[in-house]
Amino acid sequence: MSYGSSFFFQRSVLLEAAAVDVAPPPAAPKADGRPELRVIIASRYSPSAGAVYYNDLLKYLGERLERRITLLTRSSYAEAMKLIEEGGADIGFICSGSYVLLREKVPVEVIAAPEMYGRAEYRSYIIVPADSSAASLEDLRGKSFAFTDPLSFSGAFYPSQRALQLGDSPEKFWSKVLYTHSADKSISAVAYGLVDGAAVDGLIWDNLSAANPDIIARTKVIERSPWFGIPPIVAGPGQDPALVAGIRKVFLGMRDDPQGAVILDGMRIDRFNVPPADWYDGLASVVSLLRDKGLKITF
Repeated sequence: MSYGSSFFFQRSVLLEAAAVDVAPPPAAPKADGRPELRVIIASRYSPSAGAVYYNDLLKYLGERLERRITLLTRSSYAEAMKLIEEGGADIGFICSGSYVLLREKVPVEVIAAPEMYGRAEYRSYIIVPADSSAASLEDLRGKSFAFTDPLSFSGAFYPSQRALQLGDSPEKFWSKVLYTHSADKSISAVAYGLVDGAAVDGLIWDNLSAANPDIIARTKVIERSPWFGIPPIVAGPGQDPALVAGIRKVFLGMRDDPQGAVILDGMRIDRFNVPPADWYDGLASVVSLLRDKGLKITF
């Protein structure tokens, strides 16, 4: 099994129709005299939802840095990681699992990471339809299941580890696995009965419980993973240290700025911090374990 491709996975075209309704992404800013900052969002949200979620934050960042923000999106984490690796993006909002893989290839620096609900950590949730009789992951053996992205920790690496702990490789444990490429679409797939279960970013499920309670009411959580380092904001290789320091200063100061605080509240972020150097080592250990079991995890 390779997480660099999806050759044996089937994808349902119905997932797009079942996705959470969101406003269209904002139009790209017109070029002006300010220097450009290229930002890639390898978001746990779908591209349209992610653009809406990050819009005010990116506008604020551009104003504070006096830079023109160019928002970049890609359909998969692998494409986003390649863009950062090859110098096509200056900074990225990326998944924790993707960060662990990216730092193996190029020197990337964590600029900051959000603290949400009092923690700079997150968990994978295993969810099923609200009326499902499943009470544990074992009950989903032989059922259909939704992963988010091949490089997602919460939506691919963790459920794969759990399948192995229960005695089967991921492709044997479930009868069918679909890639949705975002946590909100996986939640919708479960809510509308397109799959029997899914593994999703717990923060997305928690956020949608307030933003879209009707969707969340159609699902329930049957398992939560241990805590792991929350998805970070990173600077790509070769970035100017002064620029990185300036970006970090903006993020770390948002809670003390009235305008910044309003944006953070809207995103349900307490504040941004700089995590310790070993903050993502627990995720790296899971990746090593999966590789030891024969899974090819790369991009």
